[in-house]
Amino acid sequence: MREIGVWGIVSLLLIGCGGRGPKVGVENNTTIPRSGIYNRMDDEQTKYLKVINYARGIARECKSNEVSEESRGFFPAASPLTINHHLYKAAREHSIDLAKSNTFSHYGSQKDSDITGVKLGHPSTFVERIKSNGYVGYRAVGENILAGKSTIEDAVSVWLDSPGHCANIMNASYKEMGIAKYKNRKSSYKIYWSNEFGAK
Repeated sequence: MREIGVWGIVSLLLIGCGGRGPKVGVENNTTIPRSGIYNRMDDEQTKYLKVINYARGIARECKSNEVSEESRGFFPAASPLTINHHLYKAAREHSIDLAKSNTFSHYGSQKDSDITGVKLGHPSTFVERIKSNGYVGYRAVGENILAGKSTIEDAVSVWLDSPGHCANIMNASYKEMGIAKYKNRKSSYKIYWSNEFGAK
């Protein structure tokens, strides 16, 4: 989880015992326009949003089920998020970059698929991608990333099992989100998720 505002923390976590288990990384209300690349994403975004909002609607302690039992504390149920197309564009850019560059980081690869990073001349940060894709004037932003899970239900389950990622999902200060999944069968983890959160 990486977040500007409340947490200010960067965390990368490898889940699973060896092999190719999932990889997890923690870092105005508009709807997705019905044109261009967004048209085919409408149904998926609606489904993803429902699963995230269902998770937010249940009070929970964000703690690890691992031996360390790290905890971010108890979170009451949070109000539903809405989709913001600027956050979606930032999420899509990063998921594509992770899949095409076969990397896993909150930082962009600075290869051609790291569109923001190429423009800036250095590997992009999630904050730079969010700004570059039009989400400006925010109070707080955050990002969760994941590799190796095919369904939104599995992705959210893994995130909720990780204290920092769970805290991003349950953070009541966030009001909007964008989420994207991208597949590349030639990459190590095949499927890459990016979930951007924001509040203005």
